Amino acid sequence: MCTPIGHVLAGTAIYRAGSVKGIHSYWFFFFILLCANLPDVDFLFGFVEGNPNLYHHMWTHSLTFCAGVGVLTVLGSRLFHRLHPFRIGLIAFGAVLSHLVLDYFTADQNTPFGIKLFWPFTENYYISPVPVFQDVYRVSESRGFLKSLICWHNGVTLLIEIAIMGSLLMLICIFTRKKIVVWKR
Repeated sequence: MCTPIGHVLAGTAIYRAGSVKGIHSYWFFFFILLCANLPDVDFLFGFVEGNPNLYHHMWTHSLTFCAGVGVLTVLGSRLFHRLHPFRIGLIAFGAVLSHLVLDYFTADQNTPFGIKLFWPFTENYYISPVPVFQDVYRVSESRGFLKSLICWHNGVTLLIEIAIMGSLLMLICIFTRKKIVVWKR
């Protein structure tokens, strides 16, 4: 599992790569950042039962979930008469998918290892045999979960994510020749 900062950088990269004239806005940018972190909403379900990791990397970390978010975004865009509803839906899909890609390439120290990428078609978990990112240390009890996130290991993990994802974002900015400012009014 990457940190929320790694997912934000990936979401920003997707936003930058996919945006076209007419769909820039503060709200859309923040919506895409929300989409990039949305699969981790499964922590909240576990908090209720006293173990934030209980449902982590299950159905919210699947291609089905990505597609659902994309379709709902298209429908919402059409409902509000936005320009480019399919492009907006594709960018939202890409932001959620970026979360899955990062988690797939992240070392996982908590069982079951990996993500349910093809849920509901299979209950198998998938993880890269060659991790790119370090895991995020966290305890399984709700009571100490947030406090456990503050440690040197997670600080190093964060720096690695910033280096890799920040570099990717800068390359996208250079190759798309867009200004560094990621939104306009």
